[in-house]
Amino acid sequence: MAILMHTTKRKVLIPEKVSPDGLELLKDQFDVDEKKGLSAEELKKIIGEYDALIVRSETKVTADLLSAAKKMKVVARAGVGVDNVDVQSATSHVMMAVARNIGDASQSIKAGLWERSRLVGVETKGKTLAIVGLGKVGLTVARIANGLGMRLVAYDPYANPSLAAAASVTLKPSLAEILKEADFLTLHTPLVASTKGMIGKAELESMKPTARILNVARGGMIDEDALFEALDAGTIGGAGIDVFTSEPPEQDSSATRLIAHPKVVATPHLGASTKEAQENVSIDVCEQVVSILSGELPRSAVNAPIVLPDEYRTLQPFISLVEKMGSLYTQHYSSVKKDSFRTTFDLIYEGKLATINTTKPLFAALVKGLLTPITSSDGLNINIVNAELLAKERGILINEQRSRENVEDKPYSSFITLRARASRSVSQQPRSRNVSPSAARSLQQTQDDDQIIQGFVSGNKPFISRLDKFKGEFVPRGTLLICRNFDSVGKIGYVGNLLGKAGVNIKFMNVAPLDEEVEERQNGQTGDSENGMGSQEALMILGVDKPVGEDVLKRLIGEEVMTTAVLAGSTGLVLTHFPTQGSNILTTLLAHPSFSTIHAYTRRPLPNPAGSTKLQPITNSDSSQWPSHYPSSASPPPQAMFSALGTTRAQVGSVEAQRAIDHDLNLSLAQAAKAAGADVYVLVSTNGADANSYFAYPKMKGELEDEVKKLGFKHTVILRPGLIVGDRQESRPAEAAFRAIAKGLKGLASSGKLTDWWAQDAGVIARAAVQAGVRCLEGKREGGVWMVGMGEIVELGKELHTSPTPTRQSKQQSLIHPQTHTTSKHTSPTTMPSATQARTLWRSVARGMVEPHPFARNPITMPPHAWRAGDYSRKLGKTSAV
Repeated sequence: MAILMHTTKRKVLIPEKVSPDGLELLKDQFDVDEKKGLSAEELKKIIGEYDALIVRSETKVTADLLSAAKKMKVVARAGVGVDNVDVQSATSHVMMAVARNIGDASQSIKAGLWERSRLVGVETKGKTLAIVGLGKVGLTVARIANGLGMRLVAYDPYANPSLAAAASVTLKPSLAEILKEADFLTLHTPLVASTKGMIGKAELESMKPTARILNVARGGMIDEDALFEALDAGTIGGAGIDVFTSEPPEQDSSATRLIAHPKVVATPHLGASTKEAQENVSIDVCEQVVSILSGELPRSAVNAPIVLPDEYRTLQPFISLVEKMGSLYTQHYSSVKKDSFRTTFDLIYEGKLATINTTKPLFAALVKGLLTPITSSDGLNINIVNAELLAKERGILINEQRSRENVEDKPYSSFITLRARASRSVSQQPRSRNVSPSAARSLQQTQDDDQIIQGFVSGNKPFISRLDKFKGEFVPRGTLLICRNFDSVGKIGYVGNLLGKAGVNIKFMNVAPLDEEVEERQNGQTGDSENGMGSQEALMILGVDKPVGEDVLKRLIGEEVMTTAVLAGSTGLVLTHFPTQGSNILTTLLAHPSFSTIHAYTRRPLPNPAGSTKLQPITNSDSSQWPSHYPSSASPPPQAMFSALGTTRAQVGSVEAQRAIDHDLNLSLAQAAKAAGADVYVLVSTNGADANSYFAYPKMKGELEDEVKKLGFKHTVILRPGLIVGDRQESRPAEAAFRAIAKGLKGLASSGKLTDWWAQDAGVIARAAVQAGVRCLEGKREGGVWMVGMGEIVELGKELHTSPTPTRQSKQQSLIHPQTHTTSKHTSPTTMPSATQARTLWRSVARGMVEPHPFARNPITMPPHAWRAGDYSRKLGKTSAV
């Protein structure tokens, strides 16, 4: 994983006057351009070069201008929402003036009147102050009002609940709710399209007739004509206004009439009119621009929640952790198969993090981590403001959950789990962000196909502690090389030597074994972790000083694979006592260390040797539904598919029904595998398959071969054995007779050179199919179609996946077949059919032959194979004399 660092200076554009002290703050770190007096068109032409724009009141930042600001990270407005004592004091002073009729009383006494009874006011203590906009100014006003004994309610869709609670403010879900309760209403929002005229005739009529309205924020948020009418009609008790729609007010304007009303206390926009305020506003806005461009959270953003300083200090190292978890997820899973990237995530907080309400910075960090590796280098600027929108646009759903798990016994105070799950498990309405008070599904309920990354922070450093089903702590920094492998002696040395020759320095290394619970399941019924194949699976994580070249990666991949596979025909290529041990090809795949998971299609419950967790059955009695259940969302996704799927006409009743299985279903499954991104497809066909044959069986097999080749797998492997020898689960009399004959021939073959001919034994074919697939996965074969004839089947079938060391081999056999040396007393049947039975069976089966077997001069005693002796002899030169 590469972390890109920006080396060029950010650029800041200032088209208006900013104080020299503020400019100095910017010039120390950024390239600052002061360009005053620009027209709208001139500003639009150059805005695309800048990362930040600082304006005051003259420059209009429109949607048209922002559309041209492709690099823009922050637009800062000096003066709106600034933490400035004068603005907040203005609010409280105006409120007092309105409550006690100060303005009217001042005018009365100056006119020589003494009207105490007419000018009776109200106390603020015990009254309800409704605040619209709970930003920095709104919160400060709330704290002042709380000191006056007022009850506080607020409406702000961006409000921080913990900040509101700390200021004794009750948040309400709508503006209408706070208007009904308000004794005093104060506005503290920016003037945008959604807030312009937000207090109109309908809103004023919904308020108490004794309510007072205050506006020291922005003119235009209150309909001045409607307010004048409400004051005149006694619908509203009074108003304190510091800002107007036109400043200074024009003659005969609504603002002029409102100012003259006796129930209005008016001031000429004095909220920030002090020398100190004008200076501080420039310094404050420049400080915030520096902070945001340095990667910190905004303190006074009008379109993002405010985060308390203490909360931010807690969140800061976890922001880095979550971003790297997202980046690691995208690179780790999509590097195997692009389609394995999911869009439904659970972000689960444990420990102290679970008590923090404002976790949107973590949400934004995850979106940034997920998307940055798959966007252009000058692409998305993902931040706390736009993260939710970007996630929604890309169909990403993130459920933030808080776990009640106790972490007191752990070496960390907080813990984060990122879980990606198949979207089919999501029942809620699609949305980009869902914050639930506690984890809806605990980690104990994790599904087998969930993709998991876990991490924590120690000493302000982020650590990854789990990647998928492997546990091992490492710091996600720099460039990482992650190898999923079969752990064995010499593995680290091999990888280190290969990288050393390529000039790649290893900065750190960590080997992550299987999670203990996964390992226990993987060891199955043996109860012996030393012998368990699962316990030897591991991740090797290496931190390297530079990216690793493709040639080195190919050699690493070619040295050993560890992948998942799909098997169709799980009850075919049978082994003795199928119900106990399973099929030859299935047990061969389960025993092979290169495969971590086998997804096996089956119409009936499938035996699981040694209770191996590698086996994931896909059970459905209606095989026509199999293609729709292809495990494309499995983690990791299957890279190979093996098909030994087939039936007989005698079993299904017609040629059409046989074709539906042998041809149609096989082809549909192959198409599903291709669509899911599998690289390798292995088909056990039959010798003599020919699309131009006059006979139904070889014709359907030949057509299947041709259509599978056209699908364009990176590797297509087609095995062409003869009649497969082995016991079926159910009785098939026609085959039973010829299997008996074939087994007799096998016994004959074992006495001489005919041993190398035996491409009919189920065990040989199973091993050959698996070995051929593994060779392709390891990159030991060129891409394309590999037709494996009987000679190669024999050679491949001799190769075992186990170590040549007898001790290691016997251990693996004990794991996969624990009863092999202890309970199995079954021997292969050798009872021969009578001549009459054989003749009858021969005639029924021979209709499906392409050509007679070279030995089948007497069809009563010879098995009905379909191969060409010439082809066979060329592939096995040493036996051509036969």
